[in-house]
Amino acid sequence: TAETLWVTSGGTFYVTVTNASGCSVSDSIFVVNLGTIYSIRNSKLQVFPNPASDMLNIKLNNGSIWEIHIYNATGQLFYSEKTSQNTCVIDTKKFAQGFYILHCKTANNSILSSAFGIVR
Repeated sequence: TAETLWVTSGGTFYVTVTNASGCSVSDSIFVVNLGTIYSIRNSKLQVFPNPASDMLNIKLNNGSIWEIHIYNATGQLFYSEKTSQNTCVIDTKKFAQGFYILHCKTANNSILSSAFGIVR
């Protein structure tokens, strides 16, 4: 059978599966809580389309983007770019399907974050 568990906090989780014959197997997984991501309409930072497939548009409504950092789902820096524009288009054709975190450093040293997905 298939079972889905939605984890809402970090920690170690244990599972034991027992079949109809009474045979069982146990395992555990450690989940790191990466924080909460909020999607706010009319935010200073616009990321679209979301999910993306070939291109990702990033737009800062007020000010300039100085640095863009994109992290994959395991927290590894996947992409980095320096710019001085208020818009940026990123070619995502080489990105694997999945979930990414975007950090944009602005001209006034603020860090704006957003999450986006890549679908194929």
